[in-house]
Amino acid sequence: MDVFNLNIYILSQNEILDIYEPYPIGNLYDCRKNTIFLIHENNLHFKLLGHFDDIMMTYFNHNNIPLELKKMFNLK
Repeated sequence: MDVFNLNIYILSQNEILDIYEPYPIGNLYDCRKNTIFLIHENNLHFKLLGHFDDIMMTYFNHNNIPLELKKMFNLK
């Protein structure tokens, strides 16, 4: 995160139990940095998480992070 100067958050997914939860990595949110979200699917691989709003957005600034992700990761 320091090398790329951005926030990284990971969402853990368990397809069998159908649950999604934040993966604890202990980073502090910096609203001045851009943010990406990854999803860790079934403890197998990572995918970049995006939000479709006329175009697929995968790289967010503080103002355009989807509200659902802000709530899930408690980003203020």
